[in-house]
Amino acid sequence: TRTNLIGTAAFTVRRKDTQAIVFEDSVRNITAFGSTSETYPSSVAERDANVRLAKALANQIAQRIAISSNGWAG
Repeated sequence: TRTNLIGTAAFTVRRKDTQAIVFEDSVRNITAFGSTSETYPSSVAERDANVRLAKALANQIAQRIAISSNGWAG
């Protein structure tokens, strides 16, 4: 059986001194894992898929911040 995991992360970048919002956005990603009738391999596959999803969301956030920072960083 194939299962999809959908992740969404909203994030906000604020000025350190004033806490004013300089950038906010959200990212979304999907990953999948296969499960079997065996409990342990299925739980390992699900855990690995969750790690992949978290890393993918983190990379997207880093890319969005890097791309947009030219207008507000400095």
